[in-house]
Formats: sequence, structure tokens, C-alpha cells
Amino acid sequence: MNTQYIQVSPAAFEPLQGWVDNLNGPTGLMIGCGKGVIRSVLVNQENKAEVIPVDYAINGLIVIPYEFNKQAKRPANVPVYNITNADHRKMTMGTVVEMSKRINKQVPFNAGLWYPDPCVTTNKLYHSFNVAMFHWLPAYLLDFLMLILGQKRFMLRVQQKISTGLEVLQFFTLNAWTFRSDNYASLWNKLGEQDKVIFNMNMNTSESEEDYMVQCARGARKFILKEKDEDLPKAKLHMRIQWVVDIVCKTLIVVTPAVAEPLPGWVDNMNGPTGVLIGAGKGVIRSMICNGELKSEVIPVDIAINGLILIPYHNSRVTQKPLQIPVYNITVEEDKKRTWKWVMDVGRDLGMKYPFEVGLWYPDGSMTSNKFYHTLCTIMFMWLPAYIIDFLLAIFGQRRFMVRVQTKISVGLEVLQFFTTRNWDFKSSHFQQIHHEISEEDRKIFKINTNDVDDYEYMKISILGGRQYVMKEPLTSLPKARIQLRFMYVLDRICKTLIVTGFIYWATVRVGLNDLVRYVLEAAKH
Repeated sequence: MNTQYIQVSPAAFEPLQGWVDNLNGPTGLMIGCGKGVIRSVLVNQENKAEVIPVDYAINGLIVIPYEFNKQAKRPANVPVYNITNADHRKMTMGTVVEMSKRINKQVPFNAGLWYPDPCVTTNKLYHSFNVAMFHWLPAYLLDFLMLILGQKRFMLRVQQKISTGLEVLQFFTLNAWTFRSDNYASLWNKLGEQDKVIFNMNMNTSESEEDYMVQCARGARKFILKEKDEDLPKAKLHMRIQWVVDIVCKTLIVVTPAVAEPLPGWVDNMNGPTGVLIGAGKGVIRSMICNGELKSEVIPVDIAINGLILIPYHNSRVTQKPLQIPVYNITVEEDKKRTWKWVMDVGRDLGMKYPFEVGLWYPDGSMTSNKFYHTLCTIMFMWLPAYIIDFLLAIFGQRRFMVRVQTKISVGLEVLQFFTTRNWDFKSSHFQQIHHEISEEDRKIFKINTNDVDDYEYMKISILGGRQYVMKEPLTSLPKARIQLRFMYVLDRICKTLIVTGFIYWATVRVGLNDLVRYVLEAAKH
């Protein structure tokens, strides 16, 4: 008899719902991500999760030899029992990730390190970069502050354990596993009614996967972190504060796609200007509050990262420390800063030459500083179509998503407009001084000067980078996208013509102008 069990998760029922006593496997990942300590994980979201509640696993280990011993005749081949979930209840890793994020907002943990929003990727190079920047670097900084304040250091030790755990776990989360549980599931049908009550292994319970995940989160709070249920309101408030801080920090560091490294136009998220370019290019964003005469304070992501590397290196070589702490604003030089109007106009022009695939509508949004006009456009051309599309999807039995997308866009634009409607003056003299003081060889390795960057060409690679690296649209699809754009243009003009014509006709009927025209024509005939 050969028995194998997969990764065990918190108890479904026994001894208590959600019971768990260690940080191994999925529990440690849930707590680490929920606390904002784990910022990047290697997971193939298409693979199915092979997990089993710990009480099901224990009951299975008891029942298997018991039932095996009852057999009058031993089987010719050694039976294999894979103690895992039933095939019809196995969820993909992507579903588990999205469900975990949703549940973490309902049942957050107390006093996390940062807002829980980890990056899920299969790219090992990108994961290593994230781990270095968002795991190890904050750990060293926090332990350094602890040392200065005379407190016990612990973050490096925690990160070492997390690193070891993630390295072990990624072997399971990156590879596809297919464990058949037919033998294990058949044991349930062989048990008597009394045994079914005692040794619960029922794979077809009325509780949904989401109900179980909620119990896991509550169990992790109660049995591992020793956090009380009455602390939940405070934890939710703490998470909302962290969300605001996270959004503000991401927006303050308004980084744009890479100018050179690792690839021209490389970008991996839709924060800041990238999201606006993609949203407008897809025809989803129809209006934005922005003062076009103000200068944009942005920086390519590779320039920003090179600056973050060079600043501590440069300071460590200074023989005499300055009396005041130097402030480095990582931004481009004053003469390279473009107005928001220039950015939007060039972005619209390049969006027509290098369009995105399957947009919602023809990309012809407007930029305004009038809040009333913006609100009207938002209601008419963003929220109203979103509700109509979701209503049609509900009728056809499809998953609704447009209202959810528009909610995220609305929040993003609200945060961004704080910066696009105000004048910001960040001097970069300290940052630019580093460029003059480092060697020629270091200048080639750590590029922080943008004087040789052509702004129009950079905007072009930014849009192409958004297509390739965020939307996953290959350059080979450009001809098809251009045909779709021309079709959208014709459709847009037809709809606008019909709407304007209909409005004019309605107005003439209301004021009686058509009767007057008819009377004049009849009088001219006589």
C-alpha cells in the first residue's frame, strides 16, 4: 500500500474550522503576503493547486489501512492513495491568488509591514529583481534602523526563512502536477454512516472553496498570529491607510517604461502615465482632468533604478559628510521636462500609428481642467457604457467586469489628477551632479542622464512596450489592430452623426421649426 499526500492546508472541520499550527506551505504564503512581507512569488497561474485540508489528510491516513485490512483478498498490485482534493474541486493557482486577495480585504491581518499586493510571476529574473528590491533592501533598512534605535534586529532573519520557504514552494507552484484521487475518494463510499461522521473526508460538501478560504484566513489570525476577532475593524482601517500610502508612494514615484534596460519600453504595470496611455489607447478612458500647460514630472524606470543604486554608492565615497542630509529628486533635467499637453498629443498621435488590439471604442478621449465637463463625460462615456456592457454580459450568462474595471480607472485617475492639476518643481541638481562625478565606465553601466534620449522616440517605445509587456500583444498584430482602428473610426463617426442628427431633429420638432419650413415650402409652391 502506497500513500501520498500533497501540501496540507488548515483544517476544514476538525478540531476547529481553520485550525493550523505552523507556517509551512500555503499557510505561510498566505500570512506572508497578507502581512505585506512577501512582495513577489513564482507561481504559474494556469496550474491547478494540489492541496488538502489537514483533517482530511489525517482521517485518510486512518481510514486507508483500516479499509485495506478489511479486504478478504489482497490486490495483485499495490494500491496507491493520493490524498488530495477531488478533481472537480481543484482550482487554478490564478483563481486561488485572486480569491486570496479578495478575502484578505475581508479578513486582514493586524499591523502588516505594507499593503498586501504581491507580484505573481513566472519570470525568475523579474522575481529575483523584486526580491532584491522589495524583500532584502527593506529588510536591511529596517534592521539598520533597529540597530540605530538600540532595538533587536529581526527582519534579515525573517527574510532568510521566507527566502528558503519560497525556494521550496516554487518547485510545486511552477510545475504542473496531476494526482488522481479516485482510490482516496472511493473510500468515502465504503464507509458506514457512523464512520462518515467520525472520519469526515467528504469531497462534495456544501461549503464552497471561498467559504473554506475565509476559514483559513480566520484560522491563521486566531491560531498562528493570535489575533482576536474584535481587532478586525482596526485591521481593516489599518489596511485602508496602507492602501492610501501605497497608492501615494506609487504615484509620487511616477516612473515610466524603461528607456534602455532590460529592454527599450519595458514595463510591467499600469501605474501612472502607462495606465493612462493604455486606457486611452483602448478607448476605455474618455476624459481626464489635467492642466495641459503644466510640466510632467516623470522618470524612466531604468534611470530611477540606476539612480537608487548610485546614490548610496556616491554618498559612501564622500570624504566629508554634509551638515544637512542631501535630498535627491530622481527626475529629468528642467529643459527635458515636457508639458502634459505635449505628452497627451504625442501619445494620441502614436496611438493611431501603433494601436492596441480590440479596443472598447475609438480612442478619442479629451483632456480638460473643467471638473463639471469631466464629470459629465465620465458619466456619459465611461460609467454608462460600463453598466450597459455588464448588463448585456449578465443576460448572456457571461462574467461581468466592466464596472469593476471602471472603478479601478476612476480611483487611479482620482489619484493621478492630484499631480496633473498642480504645478510641481523638483530640482534635480544633486541627482545630476552624480552623473558628472562618476567615471565614464560607470556612466555606461548606470545610465542616469537623459540628454541623449529623443522624447518622441521614447514615447513610441513606451506605447510599444505597453502593447508587448503589459497587454501581451505581439508586434505582428499591428496590421490587424490598424484595420480594427479604422473600423472603430467609421463606427464612431456614424454613431456621432446619428446622435447629432437625432438631436437636431428633436430640437426642430420641439421649437416648431420643421412646421415653419413646411409652411414656407408650401407657400413657395403656390
